[in-house]
Amino acid sequence: MTESNSIFSNRSVDNTPNDENRGMEICPCIEDSERPSVDKGILAGLILESQHAAAANEPIQDFSQGPLSELIQYIVRTHHGFIREELPRLHSLCERVIAMRKWMNPELIDMARKLRRLSGDLTFHMSHTENKVFPYIEALERSKDGAPLAPSSAAQAESLIEEVMVGHTPVGEMLRQIEADTKGFTPPEDACPDMIGLYQGLKELARRRSNHIQLEGYVLFPRALALEKEVLAA
Repeated sequence: MTESNSIFSNRSVDNTPNDENRGMEICPCIEDSERPSVDKGILAGLILESQHAAAANEPIQDFSQGPLSELIQYIVRTHHGFIREELPRLHSLCERVIAMRKWMNPELIDMARKLRRLSGDLTFHMSHTENKVFPYIEALERSKDGAPLAPSSAAQAESLIEEVMVGHTPVGEMLRQIEADTKGFTPPEDACPDMIGLYQGLKELARRRSNHIQLEGYVLFPRALALEKEVLAA
């Protein structure tokens, strides 16, 4: 293994200014602009930033009216779809950054552990809502239009929603820990493109999750509870 590819040089480090940082590895995605990691790292992060800026200028959709099934489809497509696509990319970036910078940034090891736990919690949460909560809300909506609601399925909205809201807690705590560990998702000054992309991706994930929770907690779930009450009283 050559000196430029090793983590520490075999030669001793003297005290001259030019040799002050000898032996510290430089992430190769900085040195080689043709590496695919550049596209997967900083450029992907910049795309997320531009999408965020573009979304800020779009009209806010009003989900206070209209079918709940349309709101559910929007949540699954826009929020759950984003998470499912983004988590594998973040895991890949995290692994690459750890492989090249674990000696410079040992805290990345703990970040990877938290990201794995976060991924598991989010995956379970999405599966629960898509397989139990959302179908029940859609069944309530169909029953209002005349479709029979199974007696065993009645009066479940409150308990199902409570399960979802409880599930939000560990996800939020893990994201807050990662945000604190990364000083507000701020990459260090010597961060390589992969590391910049990782931090930007985590920041966007936290932002999108916040919007997701607000849409469910302040729009979908209150409307679902009111609908259930109306259906059961009919």
